[in-house]
Amino acid sequence: GGAGWSAGGVPCVGFVGNGVTPTNHLAIEWFLDQVWPGLRAKVPGLRLRLVGLRPDDRPKKLRGEGCAQRGSGGARCGWAWGTRFAGREEESGIDSLGFLSEQDMRAELTSWRAMVVPILHSTGVNTKLLPALQWGVPIVLTSVAATPLAIPADGSVALIADDDAAFERHLCRVLLEPQVRLSLAAASSAHWQRLLADDREAADVASLMQLACSVRAAPEESRPLPLPHSPRGAGRALVEGLQAARPHARSRCFAQGERRQQGAPAVLVALHGSSGGEAASLWLHQVWEAICRHCELRCVHGASGRRGLRSWDVLIEHELTLEPRRLARAAAAASKALAPRQLRILHFASAVWQASLHYFERGGTLLSTALSELHHAQLDQAISAAGLGGVLWSTHLPALTNSSTVAPSLHAMLRFLGTAPLEEERLPVAAGW
Repeated sequence: GGAGWSAGGVPCVGFVGNGVTPTNHLAIEWFLDQVWPGLRAKVPGLRLRLVGLRPDDRPKKLRGEGCAQRGSGGARCGWAWGTRFAGREEESGIDSLGFLSEQDMRAELTSWRAMVVPILHSTGVNTKLLPALQWGVPIVLTSVAATPLAIPADGSVALIADDDAAFERHLCRVLLEPQVRLSLAAASSAHWQRLLADDREAADVASLMQLACSVRAAPEESRPLPLPHSPRGAGRALVEGLQAARPHARSRCFAQGERRQQGAPAVLVALHGSSGGEAASLWLHQVWEAICRHCELRCVHGASGRRGLRSWDVLIEHELTLEPRRLARAAAAASKALAPRQLRILHFASAVWQASLHYFERGGTLLSTALSELHHAQLDQAISAAGLGGVLWSTHLPALTNSSTVAPSLHAMLRFLGTAPLEEERLPVAAGW
């Protein structure tokens, strides 16, 4: 467990979470409103340490929107937004630390007398609890946060509090009674070891992977589930289609430096649509349609199986079934044929957990997910082995549909493509991000 129980002799409790996520910033807003005043009156000098992205480091702030009043739709400004402590956090014992390295995170968490997790609504597994359990930090949390990690309600691992009075009472015990802290620290570490030993999902995952492998190996007539929706000959069509890009394309979005002579890059956008989710895939198609319209590029959607493609600038492959090494060889041949125009590949992997939710709805999900993971693991190495460097940019598709990561992810993608800085700022508005 942690060796220290205070930072610089000052008693501390803390919270870890992404402040842009509503369940996190609403939890801290509730804690500051309902628990913090009484708790700090009983433990003078107590400080609340908040680790993670603060509200509102997200698109509203990036667009320059000012701080909003409580209850409005504008940008939140800090963890204490909407509480009596807004604007005077320092004097009220509230410290916003932002992101920390793993080393700094461990030093920080083990200096706390307790981690507080006042999550009021279920969001699945609260991964913020894992480092506290691993490093032996006492925990006071709601039953909603405790249930997914099998933390019992009897107080043997952590103290459960579902209202302000219980939170204040339990935290006072942990803060003021060293033996309670020591007992809970040991209980956290012991529970972490139980979680490591008790992998209840391992058998389920193994059976799913065996089924996925059997789908790939079995003849089509005996497959237990259908392939991802991709017409016959789609791989061959993609190989041929990669070399069918226009040899040169002028675009206001890429008229800068060396790119002035090369024009816009030819871009392959590779998805795994059967496991990526219809809404996310459709959204990405619409984003690229807006980019192509604004940048005056020819964008071809849903290219799988279409022969005779010609004169494209952006080729969107909805269901990538070509294996990594074959795709890499095709990309290397296309890169030579298109020179001096540059080829860029954007790979959008699916989220395995999200894909599993569609397992019973769409039989192609398993193989699509397996191919997504295969490309995520091997495509970069395959492209490097083919003699191509700096042509691949990869992310998980959910990063582009999560409100807290969409803007940074899309800006990173545009910078990778070499978009002119001014157009990089204009495109979010043009595309309606």
